[in-house]
Amino acid sequence: MIFKRFLLGVLAICLVSLGFACDDSPSGNSVDKPVVQYEGNVGKLTGFTAQDVVTGEFISLNDFEGSVVLLNFVNYGCNARQSEIVSSQLLVIRELQQQRNDFVPVSVFCGCCPKDVLIDFAQENDLDWPWILDTEYVIVQDYEQQIGRYGYPTLVFIDASQIVQDITGYTEKEALSAKIDEISQ
Repeated sequence: MIFKRFLLGVLAICLVSLGFACDDSPSGNSVDKPVVQYEGNVGKLTGFTAQDVVTGEFISLNDFEGSVVLLNFVNYGCNARQSEIVSSQLLVIRELQQQRNDFVPVSVFCGCCPKDVLIDFAQENDLDWPWILDTEYVIVQDYEQQIGRYGYPTLVFIDASQIVQDITGYTEKEALSAKIDEISQ
């Protein structure tokens, strides 16, 4: 029993040090706080292929070349406060998607999110874009610095040529729409 607790403690320390633990937003961002735009490196995107947890289909980021992509890193179902913020962002994306068809949302969930909770939430709220559960953290690791800065959600704006144009945290609908307009031009 003591050894089991020790191993769980070591695992928790490793996850926290890598920025992958399911806890409150590392940056402390919340819906009420404004988020500063990312000022780091933007550029060519590292592609990935993964299975959509809702449909079971495999999708590749390259499938969306020619479209503006909103890559949304999220954590849902591990922490009530964080789930509230993430669900608010997902619903903003859904509302925007219903109003315009010139971007493709793709959500990437950290590997500790409960798969059944994700599927239920997506289906109950008509969230019909790709939902990737990154259980091996292979996608998340490419953005760990930005996720560490913004917490969950972290939004990556990708243009039609698959170039990262901007990275930010939680974004209200009007600002999200304006950023997509800017990237689409």
